[in-house]
Amino acid sequence: MNENIQDNLDFYQIKFNFIDKDKDGIISYLELKELIKECNIKCAEVDLQDLLNESNMNEKGQINYTTFMDIIKKLNRSDTHEELVEAFKIFDTDNTKLISAQKLKLVLEKFDNNLKDEDVASIIKEYDLDQDGYLNFEEFCLLMKNK
Repeated sequence: MNENIQDNLDFYQIKFNFIDKDKDGIISYLELKELIKECNIKCAEVDLQDLLNESNMNEKGQINYTTFMDIIKKLNRSDTHEELVEAFKIFDTDNTKLISAQKLKLVLEKFDNNLKDEDVASIIKEYDLDQDGYLNFEEFCLLMKNK
């Protein structure tokens, strides 16, 4: 489970219990929308509806806490993915969908003036799974997840 979600389990439980007025452990779609808003989570109604269609809400369209947390996890993953896409663009300055050692070093040098070519080569070697000498988006995501 994502650390951010793990850290906020009590927060989400309290918010869920607050919205669940009759304390039966189930909320409606309208209550879910209110809960998402209460938790300061940005989500378009279309995205929320898609997530609900994928979830295990009951046949009456009601949502329990477990289903709510599944939705929260998916929304969090979506945000993380968008952040990774934006981060990748910082390195992929020529929009080739690949990060060369040179591009990687250029950006990383802004954070570490003592960065050596060997350090960058080591990063590329470790995460370049298809061994083409570049990091593609999937390899970049793996790097970001592990660093």
